[in-house]
Amino acid sequence: MYKILAFIFTPFLFIAGCGLQNNESTQDLAKSLIFQLEGQWTDESGYVEQWIIDDDKNLVGEAAFLNDGELRITEKLKIVKSDTGFIYQATVFDQNEGQTIGFPLIVVNESMLVFENLSHDFPNRISYSFMNKKTLNVRVESVSDTSKYFELNLVRAK
Repeated sequence: MYKILAFIFTPFLFIAGCGLQNNESTQDLAKSLIFQLEGQWTDESGYVEQWIIDDDKNLVGEAAFLNDGELRITEKLKIVKSDTGFIYQATVFDQNEGQTIGFPLIVVNESMLVFENLSHDFPNRISYSFMNKKTLNVRVESVSDTSKYFELNLVRAK
């Protein structure tokens, strides 16, 4: 009897779980975390992410490397709100023929945002984890090849 009930209700639980991303409280939590990215984040290697909130309430940023006191921008970033949720957009100048690649937000909790695009070659997933208000871990990875990834441990610049 329990197996039959589990068989009947499991698809409904799956569908309900898929809809969680679009409920209002989850979207509010996502927006709050996204806006916490505002500012400048750096690591010891000279990597820099800078984010601002634009007039349309999107988070707009750029990734760069500080080399000999000069900031060299390597990609443009943006997190926008769409009808289906939030989308992380990355434009890397020397990849994908300069085309912007979108990564929809798939997971949000109190301290983490996970964006994923399984049709992109690399990366497929980009995760931002707030360790605290001043420390951020960014993981850029392949979902199918777990050996392909890199992590950045960033600190909020003053």
